[in-house]
Amino acid sequence: METINTRNTLIEMWLKGLAETPHDAIYHRGESGYEHSLHVAILCHRNKLDPLFGLLHDIGKVPTCSLRTDNQGRERISFFDHGEVGALWLSNKKIKKLLDIDDDFIERIRWHLTPYLKHNEKKYADKRTWIQDQYYKCDKLGGKKPGDEKHDLKEMLTWPYQTVIEWAYDNRSSYLIGKDHWFFNDLANQQ
Repeated sequence: METINTRNTLIEMWLKGLAETPHDAIYHRGESGYEHSLHVAILCHRNKLDPLFGLLHDIGKVPTCSLRTDNQGRERISFFDHGEVGALWLSNKKIKKLLDIDDDFIERIRWHLTPYLKHNEKKYADKRTWIQDQYYKCDKLGGKKPGDEKHDLKEMLTWPYQTVIEWAYDNRSSYLIGKDHWFFNDLANQQ
């Protein structure tokens, strides 16, 4: 029980940070980082993916949030290298054990955006896999106006962080954690 409390306290700290982190209104709808992460977690769950990824995929946005003016003169919010920062935090051996995550999970956090940026498509093509593409689709949809998951998102935004974290852990699909992803990558390549 002590381990679960410690785990939940750590994740709650990250989620609270995301709740105070705004999103850019050009590629997102202006929601907080927490609302976006929760939306992605719901989409992951609906697509038989690990909802914990959705909750944690953007934790690196908290320290990397910056304001800038883009080449069209618009004020923007950016999070350069947030995937790498989040992966770095999760890479600690004690944190990996505490959160029950593995190196594959961390690599999905690290590369959840980078290979999909136009200027990186060729350079990081080897980081794209079928399963990585599935997570990316959930992340991309999580920045849009909610569809039929709107009710779930609205309800879950009223839940305490601890309840959201427990929901994510209760809905992790063991067959989609770790090395089993190789099976799905191979299956996708055969289709």
